[in-house]
Order: sequence, then structure tokens, then C-alpha cells
Amino acid sequence: MKVEKVDDNQILWSLYKEDMERNQVSLFDFLTGTPKVKELFREAIYLAEKDLSFQVEGYVLSCSLKELNDERITFSITKREAIPDIPYLLASFESLDEVIGIAGLLSDEMDLANALYKLEDNYLLILNPRKKDEEQIAWCTVNLSEFTEVEAITPGQRAFIMEHGTCIIGKEALQRLREL
Repeated sequence: MKVEKVDDNQILWSLYKEDMERNQVSLFDFLTGTPKVKELFREAIYLAEKDLSFQVEGYVLSCSLKELNDERITFSITKREAIPDIPYLLASFESLDEVIGIAGLLSDEMDLANALYKLEDNYLLILNPRKKDEEQIAWCTVNLSEFTEVEAITPGQRAFIMEHGTCIIGKEALQRLREL
């Protein structure tokens, strides 16, 4: 693995064929953002911070494919000022019963946009809290994170889940499951 600094706002992250074999990752892992790829990404960012003085705290990182061939895959990682908007949030569950249990915690009055999908063996709850509604943000980030990992996802990641997953409930999933 190699990390190179282009300038104060961009680095190049290259993984060679040997790196991919040693870490048992494939191109599909990069397309779907598997835990192994996320860990490699975190390692690359750590190296960039430590060895190249590439500061990332307070910035949003954008990662895009720059080069792909038989020998390596290279990504361009660019930092941008943090965007104040709340992105989509994703909560992952192993069973539908877990999602139903969480739905029971949702307040009757909360008008939280959400949808439920199944992708492989996981139930994925996509949440879109209103950025100015503190109750929704707190429920999604603090309360929900007591039961499962909650992570921010991009519109592109949301589109991938919607395209490749099976839609269980497309709108108001938690509100509907709460009634069960």
C-alpha cells in the first residue's frame, strides 16, 4: 500500500495486487464498502496523517477511483470543508425482530423519514433525519446507536442499497413496524 500527497487537500492511495491478495479484498469489496476495505481506508488515512501531515479532522473526505489495472488500484482522496447538512444514516440489523424492537422506541409524534431494505443477510434501515430537528438527530445518533452501529452514508451508497437490496418497507418503515 502506498499513500502519496498531491497537495494540502488531496492524496493518492494505491493498493497493489499483492496488498489486495494479502488483505483478501477484491474490486467488489471496494464497490460495496466491506469492513475490510473500510479498515484499509482508515489505515491509509492514518498513514497520511502520520507520515504526510495530511489533516482530516473537520473535513469531509471524497474518495474516487483514479486508476485500475492488473497491477494496482489507485484512489484520489480529497478533503473538503465539512458540509453542515445531515447525510443519510444507516443502521444495520441481523434480524427483522431487532428492527421491530427498535421501532417500538420511536415516539408517536416523530415524523422521521426512513426505509427498510434487506441486502444479503442484513436488514438495513436508511434514515433521513431533518437537519434542524434535534429530537430526530438525537434519536438516530444517540438512542439508536445504543442498539446497533449507525453510520453516515452518501446518496450514492443509499442508491446502491436501493438498487441491489430488497425493499421491505419503502416509506415510514419504523412507524409501520411500530404498529405490529
